[in-house]
Amino acid sequence: MKDARAAIRYAKAILNLAKDSNEETVVKEDMLFISNTISENSEFNVMLSSPIVKSSDKINVLNALFGSKVNNITLGFMFKLSKEAT
Repeated sequence: MKDARAAIRYAKAILNLAKDSNEETVVKEDMLFISNTISENSEFNVMLSSPIVKSSDKINVLNALFGSKVNNITLGFMFKLSKEAT
């Protein structure tokens, strides 16, 4: 239950930030793109979930894959989550 509450707080935060920047649609599309990418690649999913992989390595991979393809709000959110996960 604790993780669900944290997820809700993060979701509300990114939604508010996207709304304030008038970029809700772009962020939504980014999230769908990222979700599809992760669900289609099991090795990528394992790497992101692994406590053994350093957050700095995860950030480098996320930046290489998505850095030029997603909005800065989305990218910052992913970086924050990758740091929190480890």
